[in-house]
Amino acid sequence: MRYGIFCAMPAEARPLLARMQVCSRQQIAGRDVALGQWHGMDTAVITAGVGKVHAASAVQLLIDRFDIRALIIAGTAGAMDPALKIGDLVLADAMAYHDVAPGLLAQFHPQLPHIDYLPDPALCRSVRQALDKAGMSVQTGRFVTGDAFIDQQGRQHICQTFTPLCTDMESCAAAQVCALYRLPFAALRAVSDTPQHSGLATFEENCAYAADRCAQGLEAVFSEFSAQSA
Repeated sequence: MRYGIFCAMPAEARPLLARMQVCSRQQIAGRDVALGQWHGMDTAVITAGVGKVHAASAVQLLIDRFDIRALIIAGTAGAMDPALKIGDLVLADAMAYHDVAPGLLAQFHPQLPHIDYLPDPALCRSVRQALDKAGMSVQTGRFVTGDAFIDQQGRQHICQTFTPLCTDMESCAAAQVCALYRLPFAALRAVSDTPQHSGLATFEENCAYAADRCAQGLEAVFSEFSAQSA
């Protein structure tokens, strides 16, 4: 079984690649795809680019060319819940677009019964159990995705409408492609900015730290996956 790992930016992928055994790398449509093993588990890591279109096309590429059987969306996220702190791990239990009219996805393909794409329960449970075993706390809730970096402008409306845990620019688009192909997926990220410490400058200051925290979490996850498969 090969796992796909999705990251948007090189800064998010770098600490993951430093922890796994990279056997080969390819450049496809401007994307870096690293193939290798993490604790003996076959893994393909794609650095996709920022935003929904890059996310969707990158996941399609992993499915078509690398025969992944599950996807983990990784990297950084902006906290929407004021209780979150920079570096906290967050695990999605639902993903929605904050910049798409909900009725569009209900009325037209894929005709969702609700606004959310739902991660695979078994995969999410395995991720959480691995983190618990490693003594790493993780907060679970809804991720919201849109093609804009959320600072203070628009934050109140998004929070009132969606009650999200955090926000990013890729997760729901990646989830939508996975759902179309019935591919199990989960999203584990780490907080890079918060309502109290927001803005691009804060994100840039904390991106490397948050990305490394996410990589630490996935290190524990793949270690446990390996132990379970032995």
